[in-house]
Amino acid sequence: MIHVMSPDTILLDPISVYPWPTKEQFAEAFLNLRLTESDYQLALKQLSNAEVLQRMENMPNDPALSQQYAVAMENTRVYNQGMAPSTGLLNPIAWAQFIQAWRSGKFKKK
Repeated sequence: MIHVMSPDTILLDPISVYPWPTKEQFAEAFLNLRLTESDYQLALKQLSNAEVLQRMENMPNDPALSQQYAVAMENTRVYNQGMAPSTGLLNPIAWAQFIQAWRSGKFKKK
């Protein structure tokens, strides 16, 4: 006996799984959530600019990002091959940044 099987697709309605039975109960639980002062202070410490900057400086280099940068530099080199290297002399954005830095006194000797 040979039984020929054919593929059949059944589409189910998507569902969302929540730990609360209704959205209203979730909203009530979220609004009634009271963080202790120590949790609040911990969150502020973790989100401070100095802490984020320190973590960013101490973070190891990302190999994928390094590879992406190397490929971009190689593409620029191949694209500009046989030409004089481009400069930002006629770039209006670079000029605006230069003038802004000049006005703010970044070029003054300290």
